[in-house]
Amino acid sequence: MNMKVATLTLIATLTLGLGAVLVPGLLLARYPASDVRIDGELTADAAREVRHVLSGMRLNLASGADVKASLDARSWVYRTNVRVAWPDRLDVEVIPQRPVALWNANEFLNDGGEAFTSPYYDRKLPQLTGPPARAGDVMARYRELARMLASTGQLIEALSLDDVGRWEFETDTGMRVLLGRTDTFARMSRLVTVMSGSDFAARKGEVLVVDARYAHGLAVRYAAAGMPAEGLATNVNTKTEMSL
Repeated sequence: MNMKVATLTLIATLTLGLGAVLVPGLLLARYPASDVRIDGELTADAAREVRHVLSGMRLNLASGADVKASLDARSWVYRTNVRVAWPDRLDVEVIPQRPVALWNANEFLNDGGEAFTSPYYDRKLPQLTGPPARAGDVMARYRELARMLASTGQLIEALSLDDVGRWEFETDTGMRVLLGRTDTFARMSRLVTVMSGSDFAARKGEVLVVDARYAHGLAVRYAAAGMPAEGLATNVNTKTEMSL
């Protein structure tokens, strides 16, 4: 996991009333850590896991690097900070990952597009799907599209990238949007313009599918029984100008 670098050092800084004192790590190893304080925005279950990990270690005041390595190895941990407080305490700060979206079958993505697993988070998040190596790209595209869509009052509930590079997403109103592989920014801009119009806005709850893979317009399928797809294009021939 990124940003998880366990550093081994022979020097530790102790915070005393008169200032900071440097003490050799080999000397610190002689002093057991009889008190361990855990800090961080953790769920009760996550804090319990941290205590369980620490309870299985023989801790002394030189154990900071080992504590950091053990906790940072947990996928749900973003970073661990350990400080020595003289004469017998370790202060352990655990910073958990912050999930922004679900990723594929059983992972989460953080704000940087890094995938991780965790048993401690609610799964009521946007669902992002794509090739494992494209997690960062999918997160970046999600943020871009969500920002563009915000002006219409809708949210992206699911975004997918398939193996051949085609994008599609679904909104919180149940509308499915096909963006295809190319010109996705231009297609999304056109979609937002159309969605902002009064005619579309009045019927947005009825829209099932919007196909934006046309050069100059969109095709829309409504939920009403027997309602044919409606072209919202600059001319009647636009539907033949599809580009994946």
